[in-house]
Amino acid sequence: KRKAAVRKLPREEKWAHIRVRSQDEVKRVSPIERLVLLDVLDRTATFFSMDFAQHSWTLRVSSVSLVYRGATEGDELVDADDAAYDEVDRRLEQFFGAETLRSEHWIQAWANGGGEACGSTISLESARVQKWAHDESRPPVTRIRDIRLGLEQYNGRKPDTIELTHDASEYYPSFSIGTVDIRFKKDARASPQMPGDEEPTKPFAPPYFFVEPVASVQWKGQARVKTSAAFKVEGTRIEEGILFVELVPGVFDAQLYC
Repeated sequence: KRKAAVRKLPREEKWAHIRVRSQDEVKRVSPIERLVLLDVLDRTATFFSMDFAQHSWTLRVSSVSLVYRGATEGDELVDADDAAYDEVDRRLEQFFGAETLRSEHWIQAWANGGGEACGSTISLESARVQKWAHDESRPPVTRIRDIRLGLEQYNGRKPDTIELTHDASEYYPSFSIGTVDIRFKKDARASPQMPGDEEPTKPFAPPYFFVEPVASVQWKGQARVKTSAAFKVEGTRIEEGILFVELVPGVFDAQLYC
């Protein structure tokens, strides 16, 4: 009867009689039930990760990027020195192997920026396909140390993350550029990733669980490397993870999406 009465009202008056239900009400989940579900999820993921850490794993890698962990000055990154870049080049070759770095999956050259905001952060191949961010009258960028964001919007500053490989996983879910073997130490345990400043502080399912400490990592076909590394596994589906391999302590890490 109430619905029928509301329908007869003028359009502008109907809104005063409409009550919007919350997502919890729609799904018939009370606040208490939500807390219990989150606790179950947290415990399940934690116990799974603890068991996960007791084994060695071969992980399929879809892409690799270089992450800068160095100094900042205000909101700007302070670029690393030549010695750090020399070490990055050496460590990348040591971990992945020269043959891997020359393979078709790895970016061999980046766009020279043209006048675009992205600068030289996208591959030369992508720039040519999209017909932007590259000036054919100038040579492409071939050294990691020379990659910069656009001059006009970013003042040519160094990006905090540089893609090192072509990533086709968005179009081909089973796409892989290689595999990495990972082993954990016997005392390895899982801990939820803490929310960032911009994320809600109310109870929620952790986006990732860190599984540490890592004992060793090994790219397929290369020698096993003992290095400082961290691994985090997706907190809800537990189907994807990210491996961070330290290249230059406190300055550069290789980030492998698995």
